[in-house]
Amino acid sequence: MKKTLWLKNRNFDLSFFHLSGILGQALLIPFLIWGPSVLPTIFIAETALCGWTHNYLTWSILGPKVSRRYITMFPFYLVALGCLVFIAVIPLARGTELASWALSLYFYVSVWHTYRQDHGICKVYDQVQMQRWEDTSLAKDRKWLNIFFAMASLIVLVNYCSDPIIFHIVAWDKQDYFRFIHPYISKSFFPIFLVATAIAGVIGVKQAIWDRHRKNKFIPWPQISLITISTLSYWVPLYICRGTNVQLPFAYLVHDFYHTIQYWGFVWLTEEVRSKELLKSCAEPEMAFPQRFAARGNWKGFFGAAFVYAACLLFVYRLTPQYIGLSFIFLVSFSHYVLDGYLWRRDTNKLLPAVLRKLSFA
Repeated sequence: MKKTLWLKNRNFDLSFFHLSGILGQALLIPFLIWGPSVLPTIFIAETALCGWTHNYLTWSILGPKVSRRYITMFPFYLVALGCLVFIAVIPLARGTELASWALSLYFYVSVWHTYRQDHGICKVYDQVQMQRWEDTSLAKDRKWLNIFFAMASLIVLVNYCSDPIIFHIVAWDKQDYFRFIHPYISKSFFPIFLVATAIAGVIGVKQAIWDRHRKNKFIPWPQISLITISTLSYWVPLYICRGTNVQLPFAYLVHDFYHTIQYWGFVWLTEEVRSKELLKSCAEPEMAFPQRFAARGNWKGFFGAAFVYAACLLFVYRLTPQYIGLSFIFLVSFSHYVLDGYLWRRDTNKLLPAVLRKLSFA
């Protein structure tokens, strides 16, 4: 069997994990034509079609009773309680400094969450490729690329926080702002950090491409492609929206499109394998409907449920008083950000190692 660098196949991986990041730049077109006035419409459309379908997929994996047999649930209960308390602060402290701190923390966690997903998928590529090619040196050879990626992702915040006072947006469609709590980073520090990031990138490329080529080892092109596209999906909108108070939020919105399509592909890929693993250990009547869709290859039903969920959230958000609906949305999203970090850990989700082995030798 011919060895491949892709998780499933070239067309699937390119569509979900790579080219979707370029497609996300299409959100910049209406902004360039109509300016900031079009942002509320873009926000509602992207959030309903992408953001909320995205966090549904976390619940679809976590929810079925049969799935919870293979997941350590105690951390989830603690995190869920913490998220509930945290989000309750926002409406109770509305208009105060405490609300600004809570909303700022919420945004920091969301940016960290998107970076960790990109990084995590690169690590999955590493794991699968090392098993297929029996080459454990890849982890060491990719070390500096990982450092570069972390620094390149952090650049967006370093650049943004060079303004002493920033008013960040809470709800685009309601034009509600809060003071963004952040450390002040001198503008003179930005070029220094940029140079350091570039140096890390040069070392990373040398190790992952030049050194591995000289040793006749495979080049991890999927990881290099994902890191490049993910970085550009932040940097391009940051450059286009420079000088506006929506610079970082809109860059995050553009990246969230990529983030969501990427997650769709990864969850579908793992659920195809995981559903079959679950069927080996339990009778089919015990299977929940998301896993049944995945086991039959019914992607329309699988993702259709996600869009129904998103429509329900949109209904709640639009028809309830602002800070009630908004707090509910924050709770759903923030819980997803935090819980997702546990869900895809191999020591928390006992089925994940089996799924990765299946992917490695599929």
